[in-house]
Amino acid sequence: MRPVIGITALCKNENGNLFTFLNYYYSKSIVMAGGTPILIPLGGEDDDIKNYIDIIDGLILSGGEDINPLFYGENPTNKINYTSPERDEYEKKLYLKALEEDMPILGICRGLQLMNSVSGGNLYQDINMQVENSNGHSPVGISKSNLYHTVNIVKNSKLFNIFCEEEIKVNSFHHQAIKKLSDKFIISAQSSDGIVEGIEHKYNTFVLGVQWHPEYLSSKYPEFLKLFRTFVIESEKFKSR
Repeated sequence: MRPVIGITALCKNENGNLFTFLNYYYSKSIVMAGGTPILIPLGGEDDDIKNYIDIIDGLILSGGEDINPLFYGENPTNKINYTSPERDEYEKKLYLKALEEDMPILGICRGLQLMNSVSGGNLYQDINMQVENSNGHSPVGISKSNLYHTVNIVKNSKLFNIFCEEEIKVNSFHHQAIKKLSDKFIISAQSSDGIVEGIEHKYNTFVLGVQWHPEYLSSKYPEFLKLFRTFVIESEKFKSR
């Protein structure tokens, strides 16, 4: 039986109606990698968190809106876009419960930022405003499956073991990034301007975050499917414990 992968979803307002929303490519990547995806919608109670953790074998913290700066102890600048404090708090509880169980966790873009923020780190609220000589990280009008900039991967990291390369090309759709790294993590990848592109938990078996969006790349570039396959394999191991 395939391992069950829970993927967090956002709550989207369309013409006054609220919808649970997740882009299709997350679930497609998990199916291609050998897992069974289920959505974890915003709005559950604390008891639901335990129920979800009991059901799933791995957790993906998906991308989406900005992390609320109050979440990591700062007031917002005028560059902050839409935030969802409710999502921040709900995913914090999900993440900490999964961490407690030593469940495999993959944070993607916002998910990486949330993991770092929950664990005592903080963020650049806007890269262009706060990082001198930064490269482009949030292009407008290009396909999400386009490779956009290079990332340098640290040897002897889990990410290096997956890609077997010290430099890869990735897509990029974010204006926030890690500023202060939590002491629970190590940096496993950075772009040439020093922006953190990958982190790994020091103590848990498989807790990994990437700043790019591999779900948009996994069909076109097989190397990115390896990330999801590794995650699903780790979830299978967790399932059989």
